[in-house]
Amino acid sequence: AVLVACDVGQGDGFVIPLEQGAAIVVDVGENPADIQRCLKDLRIKRIPLLVLSHSHADRVGGWAGAARGGEIGVVLVGSCGAEGVDHLLTQAVAGDSLKVGEAHVDVLWPRLEESQSDPNNESLVIRVEHKGVSILFTGDIGAETALRLKTSLAPVDIVKVPHHGSGDMWPELFELTQPNLAVIGVGAQNRHGHPHPDVLTVLNEQAIDVSRTDELGTFAI
Repeated sequence: AVLVACDVGQGDGFVIPLEQGAAIVVDVGENPADIQRCLKDLRIKRIPLLVLSHSHADRVGGWAGAARGGEIGVVLVGSCGAEGVDHLLTQAVAGDSLKVGEAHVDVLWPRLEESQSDPNNESLVIRVEHKGVSILFTGDIGAETALRLKTSLAPVDIVKVPHHGSGDMWPELFELTQPNLAVIGVGAQNRHGHPHPDVLTVLNEQAIDVSRTDELGTFAI
């Protein structure tokens, strides 16, 4: 698998398996048991890079489950940090890049000079390249932030749809990234109405396949 979307309910928990029981993990959902079970099923013992896109509970609440699930190296956060995470945090800004095993990680957002009042819009946006597959993780950014990213966006194979498919979306995000697949971490029958019908319409019109955790549970690509 190049990417596993863990079913963590109304939240995000994504795993990029590397070699020999290691993985990059992007967000850990709200409930420690969910992410721990997913990592155990995948036999992940080491997490050399854990990315926590922003400080909301549906991204960082499962921290203890990830920590029990594997030995953790670098914990990458954006400008709003990660509340309650008992680990040395490394703050990343646009322009940073890391190599983790054979994977390359480039940080596209946040930019130092453009601070936001809403943690969603301070989400880390990263592009990961591994095994010849490129994935764009977008945290919970809204339409306005996505528009600011315009000059940083390039075609990728997979896009993680921002904010569980919230209607606060900039449609051109998908035109500029031209993914084959859009993945959505979202809880079944959630009270927010995610994913928004307008988002699904845009993806459908651009003939982008969609895979969602509320429909598929945990799935691998």
